[in-house]
Amino acid sequence: MERYQAELGSSGQIDVRKLNIMRSPKRGGSSDVDAESYLKELNIEIMENKQPIQFSPNATEHIHRWAPYVQGFSASFVQGVFNQYRLEYKDPIILDPFAGCGTVLVQAKLNGFRSIGTELNNLLHFMADTKVNCWDITPKYLLKAYNAIPKNKRSPAPSFLKSDTHFDKGVLKNLESITYS
Repeated sequence: MERYQAELGSSGQIDVRKLNIMRSPKRGGSSDVDAESYLKELNIEIMENKQPIQFSPNATEHIHRWAPYVQGFSASFVQGVFNQYRLEYKDPIILDPFAGCGTVLVQAKLNGFRSIGTELNNLLHFMADTKVNCWDITPKYLLKAYNAIPKNKRSPAPSFLKSDTHFDKGVLKNLESITYS
């Protein structure tokens, strides 16, 4: 404890958290340093195998790029997992209980796997549903649907969306005209 006297401060007291931080060998390094002695004792070797988990690679992926969602998985990460278990399962059904914008569901469909997903966030649910179920819509049909939208009427966006941080004003104006019912 004498070793930590300089850290005690004027009260002479040190809390458990501060003591734990001071005892850590990492001193600004990674948490791996703390685990090294335990892993060595258990004869466990940690191998670094970085995966492209983040969404950014999806910006160039067919369908995945339709609605960018930075917290989503990359399609290549999901495909890697599918490839890893492809031989173990003859006819898999993929369950994604936190489907987000649908990366896992889309990748399952691209692989010919059946999938089920749930998502509580309405916007993310809409994005996933659109990505998974709108592949067969033709540009001709989209143009017909667009032309059927009244151009002189607007349905106001929810107040929480009226912010420059969510949508550019021009984009929001266009969304309001599309959502008119």
